[in-house]
Amino acid sequence: MSKLNYAIKAVEEIMKEQKVVVASEKNTDVFGYLYKNEAYYFGVFNIRAGRVVSKTISVFEDMPKEAQPLSVFINQYYSRNMAVPDEVILPAGAAQESVLNEVVFKPRGIKALYVKRNGLLKLVNDNLLERETTDERIREQKGKVKKEFLIQMEALQQGLKLARLPKVIEGIDISHSSGQNMVGSLVVFNNGEPDKSNYRRYKIKTVTQVDDFAAVTEVVIRRYGKMKEQGLWFPDLILIDGGIGQVNSAKRALETLALEIPVIGLAKQNEEVFRPYKNEPVKIGIKAQFLLMRLRDEAHRFAVKFQTELSSKKLKQSVFDEIPYIGEKTRYRIYNEFKDRADLLEAVEKNEERAKFLNEKQKTAIKKILGTKHI
Repeated sequence: MSKLNYAIKAVEEIMKEQKVVVASEKNTDVFGYLYKNEAYYFGVFNIRAGRVVSKTISVFEDMPKEAQPLSVFINQYYSRNMAVPDEVILPAGAAQESVLNEVVFKPRGIKALYVKRNGLLKLVNDNLLERETTDERIREQKGKVKKEFLIQMEALQQGLKLARLPKVIEGIDISHSSGQNMVGSLVVFNNGEPDKSNYRRYKIKTVTQVDDFAAVTEVVIRRYGKMKEQGLWFPDLILIDGGIGQVNSAKRALETLALEIPVIGLAKQNEEVFRPYKNEPVKIGIKAQFLLMRLRDEAHRFAVKFQTELSSKKLKQSVFDEIPYIGEKTRYRIYNEFKDRADLLEAVEKNEERAKFLNEKQKTAIKKILGTKHI
């Protein structure tokens, strides 16, 4: 169905609702429910001055089927909602009518209509059915995804000859900007899905120059040393973004901690998998490889995000703050275009193409401020 047809159908549905409702000027709440796949769907239409002003669907999963399910829901609904209608419409036989009348409706001055068939009630039930159908499609899709993740984990276990299924995998990546703001990221996949509540990020403290091997060592010791101290469960597998050098560094760090956690590296160039102390890559199959690539890419994204945040924070406190006519957007572009102040000054003085985004006032100010500083 085209977007135009969807729009036409939506308008028709709205007009249909209004035609049904416009005949009455009363303030009415209409309740309906649906039970399917051990879940209750409760729907409420709030009608004010003859128009549907709001529609609410509440879903309660893993619920046993009750004889009269609406009673508790309606009682809770009016205990939370201060707006009281003139009347309510609900399906006959779905609630304890005498109890609701005495406990909920009569004290609030609400007239209750228990009906078997009603145009408004049908609209509520149609909405509930549509919602349940959508939820079912989502459940089916999630089921397919989980099945695929399981296949990938089983393939990885077989390819790496792991003792147990790698349900929990942690990925480590190192990132820096022109040798500065070196950071490490750690992401966690649980049953093939990102577990973002357990992500961690690290400012590299012990490395003063670009050294990915040393940075990997620091992150591994900090992460798993702390887990060891706290008595936490270790992951089933550790993935390092990098080749044999990075994975060897991680393995030696684990040996320093006296830990036996399986660790591998994934090299970007050919997406090859490496074990510690072995120069030949391991063949694991495309499904297992795809899981590792997703994990590696997520670790890289998370590391770059953190490194960018640090760079931006440093930028706000940089020497560029001293230069007139340089706004925040221009500072960001300067920081991304040039390695350092000397590189910027040289580009401005030589009127290079990459400095063309700067106007004459900005260039003059840069030459005046940076040209007088020791660079």
